Amino acid sequence: PEEGPWDALSLDRILPLAAGRVKAETVIWRDRERLLSRVDAIRALPRIRGRNQEEAHSALEDALGDIDPRLRIAGLFSLPYCALQHSAKLFEHLHELVDDVDVDVRKSAQSCLVIVAPVFPSATEETLRKELRENQRARRKSAFSALRNVADAWPEVAELHIDELIREDEVDLRSQASALLPRLARHNSPTVWDLIGWCLQDEDASVRRNSARALMPLAEHAPKVAQIALEISLFDEDEQVRMSALKAFNKMDPTSYRMQRLLMDGTRHRDRNIRINCIKMLPIVLVDAELRALATELSNQETDAEILEMLA
Repeated sequence: PEEGPWDALSLDRILPLAAGRVKAETVIWRDRERLLSRVDAIRALPRIRGRNQEEAHSALEDALGDIDPRLRIAGLFSLPYCALQHSAKLFEHLHELVDDVDVDVRKSAQSCLVIVAPVFPSATEETLRKELRENQRARRKSAFSALRNVADAWPEVAELHIDELIREDEVDLRSQASALLPRLARHNSPTVWDLIGWCLQDEDASVRRNSARALMPLAEHAPKVAQIALEISLFDEDEQVRMSALKAFNKMDPTSYRMQRLLMDGTRHRDRNIRINCIKMLPIVLVDAELRALATELSNQETDAEILEMLA
């Protein structure tokens, strides 16, 4: 946790103050005398180890359930670090405090969730699931920040959340969930491959755009899967989706059978950028006679001056 005057409390003075047996303590912090209260002692609880851990846990639980919002906020400050030693019931408090009546407590609970979600994915699963679907923009934004952290630490857990979110009717949920797919595309996970494929066929363009950005890392780590995805995205009606697909397309080996077929289809694509890139690759996959025959055929139906010059 971040530093504060509570760090100047000696270990033997933390628990009596945190439990309320002592009303206040004075310390010297950064060359100044400070008067510390129970709130400060609660923030100092992560420093307690060993045989006093049970008492520290009890003091933290009392603070999280206290009527004073300052104590609840202090408890949320210490929760992520104390939970590493003893987590029983702490996450039940967190689940309740994200809905606290006090706005500052709710904000502290949201910040706490961002920290603990990637460390305790099972304990926070239901809380995160609820927060991801919150109508309040700030709470939802915080929950997706937590999910991003989970995606980096526990990709298989993030996959489960994304799998549920992309089935929601609300476009914003599907869009924000699909935006996490590029982070997961580096993992050779069949689940991620399915998620990308489903999102590339979503009715909303923002969902398809987000998932199309996963094609580049997919081309590097799972090229055979990327080839299948390109068959969908390269011919998408949305230009941004096609541009992301084109970037991945240029990273692929054009000599495979599936890519050759895709290359030939691309020479007749309505998007001139795709036609240009596909025509540039033709000499790699065709012998001279085949190349001349195809160039002649394409010239008869092409209207773009630059492409006609390339074909000539």
